[in-house]
Amino acid sequence: MNYYSKIFCFCSRTEIITSSGIRIIEQIKPNDIVISYNQNLGITEEVRVERTAISMHSMIAKITFKNNNSVKCTIDHPFWVVGKGWCSIIPVTSNENYDLQVNQLLIDDKCIFFDNHLFSEVKITHIGNIFGDFKMYIISGGTNHCFFANGILVHDENLQNLKLTRENVEISDSKVMQNLI
Repeated sequence: MNYYSKIFCFCSRTEIITSSGIRIIEQIKPNDIVISYNQNLGITEEVRVERTAISMHSMIAKITFKNNNSVKCTIDHPFWVVGKGWCSIIPVTSNENYDLQVNQLLIDDKCIFFDNHLFSEVKITHIGNIFGDFKMYIISGGTNHCFFANGILVHDENLQNLKLTRENVEISDSKVMQNLI
């Protein structure tokens, strides 16, 4: 099994808000409709998933929030932080690998939480690492490049622009598979 760290991902059982309710990330497939956030308009929008990917990681992070919510993800995954923009635990990796302007994610940062059609801000209370063998999932689609993972606004890292190979990651695409490298 390859341990590929150049892709943002979420652990299995991460809840994704879809047009038909909550589904776990490993069940999301290309052409499914998920809820995204249009930052220019300040509204949620439905977007079609264009691509999904699965990769393996030997270390992930668990980010815990004041509302007892948590997210398990790779250490370079960007979260939207109020007043700071996109932030990750290791921003240099996010900036280099994905050409995305990312700042440092810190305890006490406030992320956007979406639940029951309402937005709120929720503080990060703990950031820790977990070691093991983790199958991780990501979804991508639409022009907003974000979705809600366990209710928290996160980046989708725009899988369309990443140069991924079948050796490193399993990819499902709503377009013709020959578009893959």
